[in-house]
Amino acid sequence: MTRKTRNLVISLLTLMVIAAGFLFTRLKEKPEEAAPAVEAKAPEILSDYTVTNLRSITVVNSDKKMHFFNSDGENWMISDVPDNFRILKDRLAVEIRTLSKLQSRTVISEDTDEARLTEFGLNPPEAMITFKDNDGEILSVEVGKANPSDTGRYSRLSGSQMVVLLPSYAVGAVFSSVEDFRNMNLPAVNMEKLSYFEYRHNGTTFSIIPREGDDDFVAMVGPFDIISPWGNHYALDDQTFQKVLGEETPLPSRVRDFLDSADSENPMFGLDEKSADYLKLADGDGNVLNLIIGTEDGQGNRYVRFGDHEDSLFLLSDSDLAVLNTDPFRFMSKFVFLGSIFQVSQVKVERSTETWIMKRTERGEPEDTDDDRFIVNNLEVPKKEFTSVYQKFISIMYEGEVKENTALKSPEVRITISNVKPEIERRIIRYWPYNDTYYQVSIDSNPIEFLVGRYQVEEFIEDLAALSEYGS
Repeated sequence: MTRKTRNLVISLLTLMVIAAGFLFTRLKEKPEEAAPAVEAKAPEILSDYTVTNLRSITVVNSDKKMHFFNSDGENWMISDVPDNFRILKDRLAVEIRTLSKLQSRTVISEDTDEARLTEFGLNPPEAMITFKDNDGEILSVEVGKANPSDTGRYSRLSGSQMVVLLPSYAVGAVFSSVEDFRNMNLPAVNMEKLSYFEYRHNGTTFSIIPREGDDDFVAMVGPFDIISPWGNHYALDDQTFQKVLGEETPLPSRVRDFLDSADSENPMFGLDEKSADYLKLADGDGNVLNLIIGTEDGQGNRYVRFGDHEDSLFLLSDSDLAVLNTDPFRFMSKFVFLGSIFQVSQVKVERSTETWIMKRTERGEPEDTDDDRFIVNNLEVPKKEFTSVYQKFISIMYEGEVKENTALKSPEVRITISNVKPEIERRIIRYWPYNDTYYQVSIDSNPIEFLVGRYQVEEFIEDLAALSEYGS
């Protein structure tokens, strides 16, 4: 046998020995038995009621007592609250359901001595929950300290030596106050269905109502007209109105605090309806918010009462009433005349001895101006230039209110606008001298209330005069 053959035989014998040893070891091993299934432990029940089988729940702790009760198994109430106390019914219902089913899967101690009860805050308990069912049977649950992680409270049935851990959320109501169940929300008005809006501040009243009918000269009109504080009605700038109320100074929605014992007729609160500030609004569904707003309390709040029903005096933050500080002029559409070119046939401008007439003659379809004739002082001009000047005319805007009465002599500029329908009465805008910077403006026979910068009118007339010489 050669050396090479001998080494090969030795290697094969070694592999056989290893394989035999591995097989012997596997044969001697016993199969592992599956671990027996552990039966889930049933929870410890402290209270087990249906809400309809309960008549009352009384909660007592070191600084308060709350008594929840019902007479029909459904409508829960709270004892010893003011007549005007509006309950958060949904929240109260949730807490009642939670308290009626108190259970725990964590047993802290099954046979607890006095010393350990003291350690758990159960000797005496920090709070006591007493249930009374329809048959008059009474059950009490004691609630102690919070556990170190503050996830639960040590609790037991009264008289029991077993201490369990109830989840903190389950006994949250035990450490609440009556005020936590009070509805602090003001009546909600749907702003998308707004039908009325008015406020008074420092004697000035701002009021809007839905617009009725169409404007013979304006194709697209806003949904509301401002009817106060000015003598004439003006279009509301709806975009600004929505921005102010939606972003800048949202309307109040929650009461800061109720003053149940205060007399709202006490003059110190400044709530005389004839002179106090107020905020009133309503929507198409009949929802109303009517607030009479009185004096300040010196801490950033104002005394308030409802103007349309009896309730307790309450406080609202000054910041929640910031809309009252809005200048009504900001809400007004500032355009003096925003007439549609489709509704206007002629604009006549008179200044001193000069006169310019812009005229559009319809040809073809009324809604198509491309084939119309555009004339300025008997000279036909291109549509682009005509509409550019017309745009400058309808862009003239009010810049402020008339503060000082000035003697009216004669208007410096008179603009007469004719409608495409001959039967529609012409509209006349007069620009009267006010000072070197402003004109005061009147439309038809309406009172003079606003100012327009002279530069706006002068720039329009300058462009119109240039257009009247177009091509000449």
